[in-house]
Amino acid sequence: MKKLIVLSLLFCVFSASAQKARRLEILFLGDNGHHRPIERVPSIMAALGDKGVNFTYTDQLADLNLANLNKYDALMIYANWDSIPPSAEKDLLAYVAAGKGILPIHCASYCFRNSSEYVKMVGGQFWRHRMDTIETQTVQPDHFIMQGLKPFRAFDETYLHSKLQADNNVLAVREIKADQFKDKPDTKTEPYTWTRSYGKGRVFYTAYGHDENTWQNEGFHALILRGILWAVNEEARQAHAALKPVPFVYREAKLPNYEKRPGIQYRQDPLSPEESMKHIQVPVEFNLELFAAEPNVMHPIAISWDERGRMYVLITKDYPNERKPGGGSDYILICEDTNKDGKADKFTRFAEGLSIPTGMVFSNGGLVVSQAPDMLFLKDTDGDDKADVRQVLFTGFGTFDTHAGPSNLHYGFDNWLWGSVGYSGFKGLVGGSADTIRFSQGFFRFKPDGSKLEFMTRTSNNTWGLGFNETGDVFGSTANNAHGWYMAIPNQFYPSANGVDNGSTSTDTHKDMKTITPKVRQVDVFGGFTAAAGHNVYTARAFPKKYWNNIAFVAEPTGHVLHQNVLAKSGTNYSDVEGFNLLAGADEWFSPVFAEVGPDGAVWVADWYSFIIQHNPRPDGFVMGSGNAYETDLRDYTHGRIYRVSHKTAPSYQALVLSKDKPQELLAALKNTNMFWRSHAQRLLVERNQKDVVPALLALIRDKSVDEIGINAPAIHALWTLQGLNAIEGEALNVVVEALKHPCPGVRKSAVQLLPRNKEGLDVLVNNKTLEDQEPLVVLNTLLTISEMPMNEQIESLIFQALETSKDLNDRWLPDAYAGIVAKNPGLLKKVFAKLQEKAASNAKTMNPAGHHDHAAMMAKTEPKTQPAATLTKPDLMVSNIKIEPTNPMPSRAGSDYY
Repeated sequence: MKKLIVLSLLFCVFSASAQKARRLEILFLGDNGHHRPIERVPSIMAALGDKGVNFTYTDQLADLNLANLNKYDALMIYANWDSIPPSAEKDLLAYVAAGKGILPIHCASYCFRNSSEYVKMVGGQFWRHRMDTIETQTVQPDHFIMQGLKPFRAFDETYLHSKLQADNNVLAVREIKADQFKDKPDTKTEPYTWTRSYGKGRVFYTAYGHDENTWQNEGFHALILRGILWAVNEEARQAHAALKPVPFVYREAKLPNYEKRPGIQYRQDPLSPEESMKHIQVPVEFNLELFAAEPNVMHPIAISWDERGRMYVLITKDYPNERKPGGGSDYILICEDTNKDGKADKFTRFAEGLSIPTGMVFSNGGLVVSQAPDMLFLKDTDGDDKADVRQVLFTGFGTFDTHAGPSNLHYGFDNWLWGSVGYSGFKGLVGGSADTIRFSQGFFRFKPDGSKLEFMTRTSNNTWGLGFNETGDVFGSTANNAHGWYMAIPNQFYPSANGVDNGSTSTDTHKDMKTITPKVRQVDVFGGFTAAAGHNVYTARAFPKKYWNNIAFVAEPTGHVLHQNVLAKSGTNYSDVEGFNLLAGADEWFSPVFAEVGPDGAVWVADWYSFIIQHNPRPDGFVMGSGNAYETDLRDYTHGRIYRVSHKTAPSYQALVLSKDKPQELLAALKNTNMFWRSHAQRLLVERNQKDVVPALLALIRDKSVDEIGINAPAIHALWTLQGLNAIEGEALNVVVEALKHPCPGVRKSAVQLLPRNKEGLDVLVNNKTLEDQEPLVVLNTLLTISEMPMNEQIESLIFQALETSKDLNDRWLPDAYAGIVAKNPGLLKKVFAKLQEKAASNAKTMNPAGHHDHAAMMAKTEPKTQPAATLTKPDLMVSNIKIEPTNPMPSRAGSDYY
């Protein structure tokens, strides 16, 4: 018989007034020092996520300014900053004195030693320590923080303090043991946890917290939670108390136990959308709004919007094991907000009878939908918002595993449709191809009419993400251990017949998720990204500037997070920087599977809202279904939510309605600050197929202005619109050539890609010296373009000279591009080979003659250079940012010699 267990959350005991309910906001200041705060903060995030407490991490002292600090209820410091700038000191002290809380933890009592006032506010300063197991003694059991709090043991640094303030309100002390008697003679105990007042603000300090031994301790979590609830001001306490969440309910259940957790396993009951939102964190400057939910929306797997700004949602209830050749249970839903209250109130089924559709993109007046094994085209021809055309464009996607098929369809800058596919892969004939096209996991593109399909790059494992930035760079994500992926060189540029080389790689520099609950159920890569889905870059201007064309959103349903992947460019390559989350949930059913920038510049999120996310392998005691997912009656098909995440200071949104019949409005939309509208406008102009807009397109390209981040997006889209109209000739070709000198690197890169692959195009590249461009991606695409052009002696000499003089051969992708040219041109290959022989002969001449030994040199005594260990202050060697490919546990190649 199933047991019913109700777990009540610990919330503040202070009475709630009419204060608006909200979660507490804590700014966590860390550093890059030996205490590794970025590795400690996930522990407290996960422990207190279901207690209504949000943590925002920073390691930037610049964030200690009043404008930023005032967004938070309290500041927690766990860092080793030796000094604080005067302006930051002033604002920090003013922030606390005005009534906010501060929680210096452990090493924070050794921070900012140049500020005597900070030390006084904290109540003391770290002096020295040893290591031991600590269990403090409570001296004020009736204090709110300590009331009912059980003592806990942790192996930690045994802090002794100096500059202790006489008015510290000591809550707990620890025994000073024999190894520290000499440091504080005639003293038996050391204050270890205390509170203070500073102006109208409150200070909570504990010396606990050296490493994971303490930060993963449940007693420490309870102490920190009490400290937070005490330190924040009355307004914050009342708002937190007003949340009044319904207690989680757990039921005994037969669950797959990949993690091998001991004991009985339990499943949490689902929550209403309103209750679930109480357990979702968004950054402090953002709003979270519910747009649609069950029973109107169930199991949304993808969302998109038409040129009128209406949302379309893929609903799949057949997933994962009920694929049907016809008459499926799935459908595409149009969701509209007709009364402008921010919630969908009109729902129209655009297409029914589908079965496990996984991606969609607007094209040719309808929708192209991936539904393995087919790529479908659906269209409404009579204006009733119901598709009456259903056409198979091509077929061949594998169906043996429903979570390894095609997904994430997008309209590309190149006017093709792009998508990603997992290990089910593709095998089939497309258009007029005589040979079967075969490929496995990776990125692909196809003509909108289905006449041609090309494999673009392979990835390391099951792939559920694809997206573009505003200059056309291609990114994605894979399910297992590579949540960021970047394609620098399409597959076609590699001469290897067997695909030995590959033009894409993982961008990961970290593997762990930052969840706000420990209740994470995964198949593998425990604690890491094992179900990363989507990789859509922020390509609008309604978020703060740091997001613009710089942060991608990666959904991870098993971790209940929507991760922020910060892009860091180096030469021709990208890596990522830890960006924490845009959304994180403590509700175990919260399962974001897709997120994209919408027409309004907000980020819209599809929440699968299901407790069971895992697919395979087969757990013990389970059988596999026809979709290669284990069978369980706990898979839910009745819930689903669509959320909107907006910035609190976003500009007002002016809705657009685009049409092929209004070309001037389409041209104006090419200048929109949101790539969503620019992309639709480009597509509609291309589908309109009229060259009367060419003069206006040329004017956009000739505009040499750039925005705040150095981009001229309208010029980029105008260039590709010309290409889609087959209009790059005459004056238009001259303008494309002029664009090689544009101040925006993205415009220059696009112009290089669009040049005709003939002698005239080659001369243009040579005359404009694009191989010497300051932007490495322009150089890379120049080399790729040249590899498709007819070679002559002039260009062979130019490439050969570039090989000899280039300072960029340690770049990640330029050597690959040079190699592609050399491999395709026997004459150039001979020159390179001859040069290698010449260098080898020259090196041989400088070597000692065989059999001759310089005995004097060999026997000479040299004193080894040593340095006393006591004076060493830095490591002799530091190795950082090593990346391991999941399929090959060796460091990824960067700047290898090819010649």
